[in-house]
Amino acid sequence: MRRRIFWSGVVLSLLLSAILLILTEFAIISSVKRQLSLSTSLKLERLTTMLNNTDDAEELLDKTLSDLRIILVSENGNKIFDSFEPLYRQEDYSKMPEIKESIKKGSGADIQKRANYYLFSSAKKLKNGNVLCVIERSFIINEIRSKMYLYLILLFILLLFLASGTSKHLTDKLIDGVNAIDIDNPVDTCNFEEFLPFVRSISSKQNELKDKISLMEKRKIDISAIFNALGEGFIMLDKRMNIISINDSACALLGTTAEKAEGKPFQAINRQKEIMQLLFNLEHQDSTFAIVPLGKRNYRIAASVMDSDEKGIVFLFTDLTDKLENENLRKRFTANVSHELRTPLTTISGYTEMLVNGMVRKKDELSFFKRINKEANRMLKLVDDILRLSRMDEGKISSDMEPVKLSDIIDNCIESLRPIASKRNISLESSCDDCEILGNPTLIGEIIFNLIDNAVKYNKINGSVKVNIYKDGNKCILTVEDTGIGIEEGKQNQIFERFYRTDKSRSKDKGGTGLGLSIVKHAAEYHNAELDVKSELGKGTTMKVIFWCDPKNTSEQII
Repeated sequence: MRRRIFWSGVVLSLLLSAILLILTEFAIISSVKRQLSLSTSLKLERLTTMLNNTDDAEELLDKTLSDLRIILVSENGNKIFDSFEPLYRQEDYSKMPEIKESIKKGSGADIQKRANYYLFSSAKKLKNGNVLCVIERSFIINEIRSKMYLYLILLFILLLFLASGTSKHLTDKLIDGVNAIDIDNPVDTCNFEEFLPFVRSISSKQNELKDKISLMEKRKIDISAIFNALGEGFIMLDKRMNIISINDSACALLGTTAEKAEGKPFQAINRQKEIMQLLFNLEHQDSTFAIVPLGKRNYRIAASVMDSDEKGIVFLFTDLTDKLENENLRKRFTANVSHELRTPLTTISGYTEMLVNGMVRKKDELSFFKRINKEANRMLKLVDDILRLSRMDEGKISSDMEPVKLSDIIDNCIESLRPIASKRNISLESSCDDCEILGNPTLIGEIIFNLIDNAVKYNKINGSVKVNIYKDGNKCILTVEDTGIGIEEGKQNQIFERFYRTDKSRSKDKGGTGLGLSIVKHAAEYHNAELDVKSELGKGTTMKVIFWCDPKNTSEQII
């Protein structure tokens, strides 16, 4: 820019200087021409006066010694006298412009340029009608012009240096003034008044730009927060397979960080064959997906080509582990329900068929009816438990919470189960503090009843069951301790699964459905209660449920 401004100033200065010099030369030469033409006219006037006062014009002209060429012609253009006659013997005077004009108007003048001189001619009609013409030859104009060219060249060179220096000085001053403008505060730092409208416009545009940048940064932060808050992993690649963007979820899945991953090839952070196959498939199609195991979880990785000129690639990682586990759980649940219902139905069908076909003796019919009734009741209990779990899963249980006194529910449950326990000589004992919680009485009853029922069913003959409830700060802790068969350590995490039984051969004889502890787990989760199991195979089990007296104050639970 500095060079462009400098040469623009130089060229403009030289152009103006050249125009000035040309005008000066024209003015000087024009002035000289006027002076020489005037001199010729004055000489003509003197000769005219002399010829008007004499009768013998030719004799007077012969006696006039001069460098002038003097021509005297008649009114018809015929030559009377010519001081240069030998040289111009054949000349046609009537065609000379000054003589031609004089014949018509009484006077005339003309300037003619020759190779190295000028001819200044002036003509006038005399009283007798003849025309007198005076022609003067001058070399002074060419001499002046040749000398002037030399001076003009020297002056042009001088002006060239002056223009260069002036242009450089002005350019430096201009550039320094522009450089001195602070872009953050252009109006106050502008030293040229002429620049003020410009810098004010810059300042206005700058403020608008700052507002837009601020808004864009805010949106970028918002988008980045949303982007990183996504539960799904997200990766964007350019057409060279370099990572443009990666969110926190994807970083956690691939064991990297955004700082380490962005700008690097995708293969540098993961070369799992299933993902590499996705990249290969995208060479022939716009989108594809695969179920890929990452760590201990399964993910659906969807890959698609971005619809843009860059033709990058987008990966979306969706965790399907819970969905697949739920699907497997549903399949197992369906299979277990079918199996559990098939057994009593087979028994009922077989006994009924024998009764219908008269294959049972009269005295044995009662035992058959009792067996059918037992299996039907077992089916009803199984269906009731399934429906209860289904309502819990769908959230279709009553959300009404009311004060519940745990000791009352424990006493009712013990009284309901005491006849069953007494058949096997199992003692039922309870020790209850005055504990009251806010909850659903029906669900809390399910928790306590199922725990005591299991403690009785899976106990030894002459065993014992102890039920305790006590307070610990904001907690009400329920424990059900038995002296039963116990649970293997490796299977203690499975007992809350649906239809899981520690001893399948014995549980069916005891009328269990395998859903009791699943109901306990769901009901405890509904009340934000905690479950704990301690058991030793062959020695017994202790089930602990920790309720919160005040559900609004659960800071201890969070800690």
